[in-house]
Amino acid sequence: MANKLTVSYFELEDRKATRQDRTFDLPSSRLGGPANELFEYIAQCVKEAVVEKWHLSSTQEKPLLMGITFAFPVTKKSLHSAKLLRWTKEITDTSNISSGGTVGKDVVELLQVALKNIEGLHIECNALINDATATLLAQAYESRGCEIGAIFDSGTNGAYVEAAENVESLTFNNIGGQMVLNTEWGSFGNTANLQRTQFDHQIDRESAHPGKQIFEKLVSSTSVGELVRLVLLHYIDTTIPPLLTRNRPLFNRISSKKLNTKGGIDLALVWDIDDADDHSAVKELLVKRLGLSPNNVTEEDGNTVKEICRAILLRTARLGACAIASILVLMDRAKVGGGIEKRGRVGINGRLVITFKFKSRTEA
Repeated sequence: MANKLTVSYFELEDRKATRQDRTFDLPSSRLGGPANELFEYIAQCVKEAVVEKWHLSSTQEKPLLMGITFAFPVTKKSLHSAKLLRWTKEITDTSNISSGGTVGKDVVELLQVALKNIEGLHIECNALINDATATLLAQAYESRGCEIGAIFDSGTNGAYVEAAENVESLTFNNIGGQMVLNTEWGSFGNTANLQRTQFDHQIDRESAHPGKQIFEKLVSSTSVGELVRLVLLHYIDTTIPPLLTRNRPLFNRISSKKLNTKGGIDLALVWDIDDADDHSAVKELLVKRLGLSPNNVTEEDGNTVKEICRAILLRTARLGACAIASILVLMDRAKVGGGIEKRGRVGINGRLVITFKFKSRTEA
């Protein structure tokens, strides 16, 4: 699976931000490999964007300042020091600390060293935050206030504003003011007994980290497609209905190579099926993008597939809404069972919320 590394250049003026992006593939195998190779690659990507694409100049006396958004659990000693606790999502650490792996090391320091090794490039890494916090701060900058930041992508996480006096982990909590807390809500369910289907359990068992990031596996963009794939295979093999009633197997019990392959259905295909106007449009998508035979896709099959996609998207959106609502309740801005105590702003980002549909489903 290819993750994405995005290098962005921002210009801030009058509460508005203009940005330019350069995006690079970042394979999971590289993330889990030797730290020096990983950060040398990232540094080269930064150079390509900063020097070769945007032609930005920098000197040793006046370096460019760079913040890092890092979507993995870390322990922080300061704004610009963060040791990686573990990889999540589908990333495994193929190198341990002694042989050069990243886990347990300061990722800001690693990137700073790699950047300094590039001749003529003068960049100072002066801050690291996670993506949920970055979303909160970006929304707060543009709208002059934000209480919660949430990410729904290949992973999920939330951050919110809390009174410093309520943070028990602080060695000093009498200074007043507020702090942004990172919830790591993707880990919810690791110890609690969340209700899950047989397909959710299968996704967890076959993941790189079984028993970890349980809530994340229920709502991530990669899990949506995989969940649809497993349900379709179930209907090919049996007529026992976990979700709806059918009187015949799906696709005449004949699958395809892509449908049989883990990761064979992505979020984009699920969205497109849900958007399809009728069963004929669904059939065309199944034939072209999953390699199914047109002779084996009936009108009933098309309607069934669309209903499955819609049900899974709706569940994903509602679970995401529950995560946000739980923080609003914690902040005394909402009541369990419904009701708004005090309005606030929530910044949301990620592939699952790029379209307006996610918002409409969370309100359903």
